[in-house]
Amino acid sequence: MRRIILFGLIALLGCQNNDSSQVKNQFFDLSTFTKEVIANMVERNSPVRKKFILDGKAETKTIERTDSVFWANELKTLLNIDLNAPKYIGVLDIKEGQKDISSNLLIDRITSSSDKVDLVLIEIYYLDDKTEVRKLNVQTGAKNFISDANLDITAWFNRYGAELLVDSVITVGKDKVLLQNERNYESHLERIRQ
Repeated sequence: MRRIILFGLIALLGCQNNDSSQVKNQFFDLSTFTKEVIANMVERNSPVRKKFILDGKAETKTIERTDSVFWANELKTLLNIDLNAPKYIGVLDIKEGQKDISSNLLIDRITSSSDKVDLVLIEIYYLDDKTEVRKLNVQTGAKNFISDANLDITAWFNRYGAELLVDSVITVGKDKVLLQNERNYESHLERIRQ
């Protein structure tokens, strides 16, 4: 009988939820924010104008119908950054609530103090409430003995009724791979207001 009670006790203790492996959300949840914006953009289905420049050659297209795949591709860098992931513990510095000198927005600046992560800077511009994001600036950089890549994304948002929507996104990047020419590219995406 004692063995059954002892086994039951061990089983109960082994099934308890251990929260020590989970990271507390201490920074802005960029991925969830981006998913919500994508859902709003898909629901609104606004056409966009996109200009892409690769090594000085430009092409402009108007895209009449956008879907979740389109927006996930356009905003994939924002979707893939989880500031609360274990790899960022102890390497991020945040300065909250700084006043933007050229607008009425507040800025949270998140910088990395490590070259082991590809995040360089995130600036979150918002109204008085952090749920009212108006602009994101994200800079990433990854360098190793084979390649060197830098990416700068600036996205502007506005609230239309209850929905927070993308107004425009500018992506500027540079890739250099060993034994290949450097590749410079830009993408300018603008939502066409209806």
